[in-house]
Amino acid sequence: MDVSEYRVGERIGRDSVVALGFFDGVHVAHRRLLSAAADIAHRDGRELCVFTFPSESEHLKRDARRIYPTSVKLSLFASLGVDRVVLADFDAVADMSAQTFVSDVLVRDLGCAVAACGYNFRFSKGAGADAQVLQMLLAAQGRTCHIEPPVCFEGRELSATAIRAYLGEGAMDMAARALGAPYRMVGVGERGLGLGHRLGTPTVNLTLPPSFCQPKGGVYRCFARVEGVTYHALTNYGTCPTFGARPVHAECWILDFDGDLYGKEVTVYFLGYLREERIFSSAEELKMQINIDKNMTVTQNPSPNGWQE
Repeated sequence: MDVSEYRVGERIGRDSVVALGFFDGVHVAHRRLLSAAADIAHRDGRELCVFTFPSESEHLKRDARRIYPTSVKLSLFASLGVDRVVLADFDAVADMSAQTFVSDVLVRDLGCAVAACGYNFRFSKGAGADAQVLQMLLAAQGRTCHIEPPVCFEGRELSATAIRAYLGEGAMDMAARALGAPYRMVGVGERGLGLGHRLGTPTVNLTLPPSFCQPKGGVYRCFARVEGVTYHALTNYGTCPTFGARPVHAECWILDFDGDLYGKEVTVYFLGYLREERIFSSAEELKMQINIDKNMTVTQNPSPNGWQE
């Protein structure tokens, strides 16, 4: 999959199907849109392109914490068969008229033959144009537009807002169903205070920027993937207060892993919530609880052998 940064006037596509959206979470509704766009691209022998914005964009949807960073979105796009992702600077296109966006960005620079968007897609200055306007403007240039209808989930429209709520409640089973795969964190193993080694449970620490959605604090049963191999894992998300509270982070113990995690990319999949984080009276009491949590993780998780996300 090719990833390009978009600059106005730079022609980087030709005869393509272009899926439009922010795609935060790349959830089930997004996946249906991308699947429909892929079907059109395969049918017509065209490239499937996603035109989107980096998750870290400061001036886009400022009131909503992100579900996934750009790196995770790109990984998910690749797994869904996208050929090219074009990452745009929001400020570069935010004040364009609808006509300019369609004629200059979509048709001229991306070579859009067919656009695909959700029914609630908005664009142009002040988000003043909708999916129907996009369809009309494309038709005027001999192009077409696929508009994907809403997806109903648990009796209401599926949205990133609902998924953020599931994560904040620790409802990882619901989040996984809405996302189409378990919620994940990806990072490079960082060195902590070495407390896990002293307890006989060496861990790896992962952090989220404050602008991203924070899961409910507590202990989770997880899978962790390191260098293509999946392991049972136990993750505490919080401040680890027993030995003095630290900034909020994910501290993950990867069961049966034998090796050095530090500096390696680790993907942690959150499968279920076990308990709240609490302060223990001693290291021995904490160690006993960790063993209880470990047994629950192994018995409640599916087998990691051959597991597919």
